[in-house]
Amino acid sequence: MAASTSRSRKLPLKSVAHSKSSPNVLKAFQPETPAKSVAELKVRVVEGDLVLEDGALLVAETGLAEVKGRVLCRGALTVRGSLRAKALTAGDARVEGDLEVEGKVEATTLYVEGSLKAERVNVESSCTVGKLAKAGTFSVGSVLKTEELEAERVSVGGWFRAKEARAGRVSVGGSLEAVKLEVSRIDVGGVLHGEKVTAEALSVGGSIEVREIEAGKVSVGGTFSLETGRAESIEVGGMLRAQGPLTAGRVSVGGSARVAKGFKSEEIDVGGFLELLEGGEVAGRLSVGGALEAGGLLKAGRLVVGGDAEVEKVVAREVNISRLQAKIGVEAQEFTVSKRGRVKGVVVAKRFFMEQDSTADTVYAEVFECEERCRVRELYAIKARIGTGSFVEKAYYVENLEAEEGAKVEKAEKIAEFKPPEGFAL
Repeated sequence: MAASTSRSRKLPLKSVAHSKSSPNVLKAFQPETPAKSVAELKVRVVEGDLVLEDGALLVAETGLAEVKGRVLCRGALTVRGSLRAKALTAGDARVEGDLEVEGKVEATTLYVEGSLKAERVNVESSCTVGKLAKAGTFSVGSVLKTEELEAERVSVGGWFRAKEARAGRVSVGGSLEAVKLEVSRIDVGGVLHGEKVTAEALSVGGSIEVREIEAGKVSVGGTFSLETGRAESIEVGGMLRAQGPLTAGRVSVGGSARVAKGFKSEEIDVGGFLELLEGGEVAGRLSVGGALEAGGLLKAGRLVVGGDAEVEKVVAREVNISRLQAKIGVEAQEFTVSKRGRVKGVVVAKRFFMEQDSTADTVYAEVFECEERCRVRELYAIKARIGTGSFVEKAYYVENLEAEEGAKVEKAEKIAEFKPPEGFAL
C-alpha cells in the first residue's frame, strides 16, 4: 500500500515526513522506493494526491481524513471515519462516515455510512448512502439506495430507493420507490411506488402506485393507481384506479378506469370500461368505447358511450348513446339514441333524436324525432315527428304531432303546457 503525487515511485510508511509545526499533517507523501503492504494508514491531512493499493484501510485519526488532492485506489478501499478530498477513484469503496468530494467519485461499488457530497458520482454497480446523497449528477449501473437525495440528474440502470428525493431529471431502468419525490422529469422503465410525487412530466413503462400526485404530464404503459392527485394530462395504456379526488385536464385510458369520488376533468377518453362511483364533472367530451357506470351526479359537455351505460343522473350538453339505464334520469340539450339502441329511464332534452330500430322509455323533449321502426313508451313534446313503422304508446304534445306512413300512436293527447318533471330543467 502506498501514496503518491505526480510520480508513481513508492515509499515505506516509516519514511513519511511530518511538518514540525503540524506534526500530524502529512505534508509530502511522495513515494521514492518500493513499499511493503501495510494493514492500515492513519491520516489527518495529506497535502497532495494519495495513491493506495487494493485492500487499503484508511483510518481518520480525528474522525476526518482530509486529502487536498485526489484519492486513487487500485482496488477495494475502506475508510474508517469521514473523508474529504478533491476526487475519489476506487474499486469497492466503503466509507464509515461522511464522504465529501469537490469533483468526481468513481467506483465499482460505493457504500457511505453517513452523507455523500460530490460534483459527480459514477458507480458501475451499487451505491448506498446512509443519510444525504447530494451531487450534480448520479450515474449508477445497478442500484442506488439512500435516505435523502439532492441532484440535478440521476440515472440508474436497475432500481432506485429513497425516502426523500429532489432532482431535476430522474431516469431509472427498473423500479423507483420514494416516500417523497420532487422532480422536473421522471422516466421509469418498470414500476414507480411513492407516497407523494411532484413532477412536471412523468413517464413509466410499467405501473405507478402512489398515494398523492401533483404533475404536469403523466404517461403510464400499464396500471396507474393512486389515492388523490392533480395532473395536466394523464395517458394510461392499461388501467386507471383512483380513490379520489382526482382532477386532470385530458385523460386517456386504453383499458378501464375507476374513480371512487371527486373526479374532475376537461376531457376523458376510455377505450374499455369507466366507473365513476360518485359521478364527476367533465367540462368537454366524455367518451367510453365500452361500458359506463356512474353513481351520483355526472356532468359532461358531451357524453358518448359505445356500449352499456348505467347511471344515476346525468346533466350534459349533448348525449350520444347506444344502451342506457338511468335510475333518476338524464338532462341534455341534445340527446341521440344510436341505431338499435335501448334507453330505460327518464330523458329530458331540448332535442331528442332516435335512429332506426331503437327504443325509449319516458321522453320529455321540446323537439322529438325518430326514424323508422322505433318504439317509445311515453312521450311529452312541443313538436314531435314519428317515423315510418314506429310505435308510441302515449304521446302528449303542445303544438303538433306528425306520424309518417305506418306509424302508430296508441294514445295522442294535445296539452296546454310542456313541463319537465320535478328536478329537471331545460
